[in-house]
Amino acid sequence: MKTNVTKTTFQGIPMMMYDHPQSSRLIFINHGIYGTKEKIIHLIGPQLVKLGYRVVAIDAHMHGERLEEPYASRNSFLARLRIFSVVKRTSEDVLKIYHQKYADQHDDFDVLGISMGGYVSYYLTTQTQHLNTFVALISSPAFSKEKVHELPESFNGEFLQEAQDVKKFVENIDVSQRPDQMHFKQGIALNGKVDDLIPAEHTKDFIEENPDLPIVFKTYNTGHKITKAMSDDMLSLLKKRF
Repeated sequence: MKTNVTKTTFQGIPMMMYDHPQSSRLIFINHGIYGTKEKIIHLIGPQLVKLGYRVVAIDAHMHGERLEEPYASRNSFLARLRIFSVVKRTSEDVLKIYHQKYADQHDDFDVLGISMGGYVSYYLTTQTQHLNTFVALISSPAFSKEKVHELPESFNGEFLQEAQDVKKFVENIDVSQRPDQMHFKQGIALNGKVDDLIPAEHTKDFIEENPDLPIVFKTYNTGHKITKAMSDDMLSLLKKRF
């Protein structure tokens, strides 16, 4: 079956679409920090198309074709400090594309994200009534627990006010603090048991505190990376959507 790959820009948002004529469902996929749409669509796009998805990948805000500091130089401290601003803006971009390009063809959509992209998946559950299934790989809904606002001593003076503002901002968008605002039909949360970057316990605690939420949660013997077992399980769960 012929697969169509299209690369374009929509209102300043670089995007790639990957589908075939029989694609019946829509899924947005979101990469991690320092990633690009190309990397994630080549990583998981072919498998999703085979399931029956029309796959859309975008460059996150300040990434890929719209790369800006601090992500261009990979300044790890500033990149983490500003990561949830990227998450919020990227989520807004996903919804803009959905409503203006795809809503007339798809009543709802799915979303998949890895690490930072997983934050986008979680955040979108609180921003739309059109989300069906979300997938968050090696990520967490507990935004405030990530402590992105904590400053090394050498940075305290220069970025103290920004860090204080970031702390308030992250608390205000923290999905784990507002489960009543989440709207989705199914969630898939897969994490590494020994992930010291985004600990699995943050997701585990949230799910245990909210047992009525329809989220499949599973951990794997890995750190902050996607394993074959994790990918296979994700595809198996998504296959049930068709």
